[in-house]
Amino acid sequence: MNKYIAWGDINISIDDTSYVFITSFGEFIGMFIFLFFLCACICNFKLKSFQYKSNPTGWIVLAISLGLFIGLITCVGMQVGIFSAIYGKANNIPYDELITFTQSNLNPVFVIIGMIKGSNLSDGYIPIGNGIMYLLFELLGGMCAGFLVSFLFNKQIKDNKDFAILRSCYYTSPNIKNTTLNLSSEIFGTFILVISIIALNYFTNSNNAIIRNLIISIIVLGIGYGIGNLTSYALNPFRDLSLRLVYFILYRKIDVKSKSDWSYSYVPVLGPIIGGIVGLIIMPGFLY
Repeated sequence: MNKYIAWGDINISIDDTSYVFITSFGEFIGMFIFLFFLCACICNFKLKSFQYKSNPTGWIVLAISLGLFIGLITCVGMQVGIFSAIYGKANNIPYDELITFTQSNLNPVFVIIGMIKGSNLSDGYIPIGNGIMYLLFELLGGMCAGFLVSFLFNKQIKDNKDFAILRSCYYTSPNIKNTTLNLSSEIFGTFILVISIIALNYFTNSNNAIIRNLIISIIVLGIGYGIGNLTSYALNPFRDLSLRLVYFILYRKIDVKSKSDWSYSYVPVLGPIIGGIVGLIIMPGFLY
């Protein structure tokens, strides 16, 4: 059975069975909060009932970044609380060491590149079984966020007469549809995100959770302001796919045109995965 080694202390470890369920729950909660804020803030700025029509793009990008920060911090905090209750008190493990056990990906790209890495003594390595669990819980967390937004904004959604606007509240679409350019934009944006976070890992350790996650949110903010308008910048396959599934489940019968949007759906899924893998390969010293 695999042991999960705390960064900087090989004598501290947690067994595989409990670890994967605790960290999967953290991924679920973090993704739920992140995509709830993302979807809800876009509804606030785009749906007719709110009338925030004056150049909302900048505010949307800012709100998404803040939502990501809240999701990341909650994801880490939730796991630390559980680890403390189960392991910390019995073994006198302080909080700053418990933080070293946490996972806070909130993006299947980072789960996938974690599974590609070489050994469980390498920072960021994720065993395949654990990775599959993270992917499943992230997808479910994102879908639950979409269902909650649909419930809370039910009246405003019913008042909306433009399904193109409603679709844009849930999933991404390009400003100008061009598969090559749209895919390239998602690849490049995620590539920048991945290499920036890898570089960040060289300068901050896991104990600096708040600072590290704040910087990650600022990186996402910068990418959004730079190329966000081209494709609504997914950078995260489940940011698009989980909410696209929710929209399809809830509104496919009243918005028949939404079915045609599935022809584009592979772009915000495949693009970030390609960009993440390229970033993993290019950054020196990260694979092993």
